[in-house]
Amino acid sequence: MSISGASASFSNQSLGNPQQLDLPPAVAGCCSAGTAAVPTLVANADALVAAFGYGPMCEAAATLLDLAGGPIVVCKVATAAAGAFTGLAAGVVPDPATLMGVSPMVCTPSGTPRDAYTVWVKVTRAGATLEALTAMVRISLDGGTTYGAETPVPSSGVVVIPNTGITLTWSDNTDADQLYLNDIYIFGSTAPTWDTTGLAAALAACQGVADTLDHEFVHVVGPVTGLTFPTVSTAADNLIAASIPRWILIETRDQSNGEAEATWVGVLEGASPGFAGLTNNVVVKCSAFATQASRLMPATWRRPLAWLLSPRIATIPVSQHPGRVRTGAIAGIVTLHHDFASSTLLSLDAQGFLGAQSIRGRSGYFATDRSCAATGTDFTSVMRVRTICYAARVALAAATDFINEDNDTGDNGVLSSSAADAFDQSVDSALQRELIDRKFVSTASARVNRTDDVLTTETLRFKLRFRPRNYAKTITLDLGFTRE
Repeated sequence: MSISGASASFSNQSLGNPQQLDLPPAVAGCCSAGTAAVPTLVANADALVAAFGYGPMCEAAATLLDLAGGPIVVCKVATAAAGAFTGLAAGVVPDPATLMGVSPMVCTPSGTPRDAYTVWVKVTRAGATLEALTAMVRISLDGGTTYGAETPVPSSGVVVIPNTGITLTWSDNTDADQLYLNDIYIFGSTAPTWDTTGLAAALAACQGVADTLDHEFVHVVGPVTGLTFPTVSTAADNLIAASIPRWILIETRDQSNGEAEATWVGVLEGASPGFAGLTNNVVVKCSAFATQASRLMPATWRRPLAWLLSPRIATIPVSQHPGRVRTGAIAGIVTLHHDFASSTLLSLDAQGFLGAQSIRGRSGYFATDRSCAATGTDFTSVMRVRTICYAARVALAAATDFINEDNDTGDNGVLSSSAADAFDQSVDSALQRELIDRKFVSTASARVNRTDDVLTTETLRFKLRFRPRNYAKTITLDLGFTRE
């Protein structure tokens, strides 16, 4: 005897060599508040901040809420390494880059940065001393692109940068120290990061709420490398083994300051910490970065393109190419730093990285479609990944109608022909309604196994096959004159 249930598996290599928001996505990453590994449904940015504070995960989730709508599932990943300051000398900000006086006041940042910031603090009103209460500053988190309102510097010299975890303290310990007009204090910070233990726990928690907080995919916020990819791959395999049709979107690291683009590409495509030889049928890795507006802070900064691709994917039908030209260019890109149409980056698509490209004759940028399934398999595009996961949902829902059903028994314990026909028709009807009529696939068929001894095994096996949609990625024109 056995416990009742239904399961599904994916059959690969059936296609040869390929090159709506039905469900909300889930977002997992580091943030400043909340409890780790507890998925939560969030409807808007206010609820997001109230529950999870600020940080990379909240920024990505807020972008998703703004561009795609809500609710979405949000899951904090435990922070393994806190954000830290960069560009300091002995713990204080070095002399301002635009020094207007000979003895500027010392500025010391403190606290724990909640994200990666490029902080510029510009003196807009001078102060000979703190006690004079004349000094005012404006603060930028994005390297001078966007400044906040004027902020007075109190006699204590302490200024809190709202929602960043950063406090600035000025000191005029000599009479000569001053805050000079137009001086700019510059420093940076890194974002908090997770480790594989925390990530695995968050992904397992998302799997655990598949029924109560259903979601189509999980967007992991924070760079994954070849060293941490196995954690994501294991989580994806666990989902499929548990008959939970989900896929996972991940980010890679950005091109470092001063690093040549070709060098960055070579690292990503190389052996660990690159991704050479690392594949998974239901994982999609995005390597491009774009300047984009923050939805929570007064900033326009360089962040993963995945933050903009996630809402695009969440708002289109599962079978639609995310770079469909008629749907329009990707929303939210101020500057794309990695155009996959450029010669240096062309290989990233072939090596299983998702990104965006320019298209001659069109303004804006359009998503590419590559998953990190191995070349030559059936799941090399994000459309195929989404479609097979959605089809599995439909098939499992249809199949569960037959759990514990009493059926006519034929010879040798098999289903009778009439019972088998009824099962096929019922599942075919669901596939027609949910997949073919909605143009997610071109054809679909279900066939119950007619030779299994169900009487003895109590197991009913179905084979389902789907013909996917096709996509014209290259258009060629034959131009000429004619007399006719």
